Amino acid sequence: MAHKPVEFEVLVGEGNYMTEIQLEDFTKDITFPFSIQFGIHDEKMLMHSHLDFSELVIILEGTATHIVENEKYMISKGDVLVINNNTVHGYESTENFYICNIMFRLESIFLKNYDIWNLPGFHALFVNEPYITRDCALQSKLKLSITQLEHIKEQLKAMFEEYAKQSKGMKTFLLTNFLMLALELSHQYELNLDLNQHQYDHLENAVSYLEKHYAEHISIDLLAKQSNLSPRQFSRLFSKIYQDSPGNYLLHFRIQKAKSLLYNYKLSIAEVAYQCGFNDSNYFSRQFHRIIGVTPSVFRKQNR
Repeated sequence: MAHKPVEFEVLVGEGNYMTEIQLEDFTKDITFPFSIQFGIHDEKMLMHSHLDFSELVIILEGTATHIVENEKYMISKGDVLVINNNTVHGYESTENFYICNIMFRLESIFLKNYDIWNLPGFHALFVNEPYITRDCALQSKLKLSITQLEHIKEQLKAMFEEYAKQSKGMKTFLLTNFLMLALELSHQYELNLDLNQHQYDHLENAVSYLEKHYAEHISIDLLAKQSNLSPRQFSRLFSKIYQDSPGNYLLHFRIQKAKSLLYNYKLSIAEVAYQCGFNDSNYFSRQFHRIIGVTPSVFRKQNR
């Protein structure tokens, strides 16, 4: 079931006005301190702070400049951020910027007797980093790979649809799934103190190039050049941050694009393959089956 992205109209605008928002502005039930929504930002988001809640932000597509207090840094697809209350932040220079926001009260959702508090990754992502970010605009240290992001995106869609339906058992479903999501993110989190902002920015140039030119022939040398790194340095740094090789990242990105094109029945399988950078439709079908679990033709039939 497809969902329609929503716009954050209450927060989008011009100028430097700063507004304070509270969880009540978003949640349908103030007794359940949780809200989830998807949003596309085509313009600057006003600077704002959260009065009484934290916000988990997962970047699903595109790029933007994240403004935290008086500092700025670039964020892009796959980044995971947690913004606590009393932190002034906003976005500018957005480009195809599509995100999922989960608003919640930390200690109301994650009770102190839950053993998730014993996980170093949970403390780093949900407790420590938000305050470090507020004080010195630290670049998020959690960057999801394409496969990780696609998996989590399915979790987010299921949570969004359940929240929209407001059916019986919704609170249990959302609480259970959010705890599982937080657990997964905590396990994936690693505070890479040896990776500074300069290195991240260089790598973002290469990833941006890859995602814009995915249908073309792309070599490691070309991506490394975009990053001002040697091919060896680029491959090592890319694998460390994305937990994947550049070649595998590109392959999975092409397959995800192919999934979208397969809904267009006017395109043949060979045309879909070609538009996604595969010159051999048989190779495309094999890779699609290996990653998705079914052939392109079966996928198309299943989603007719």
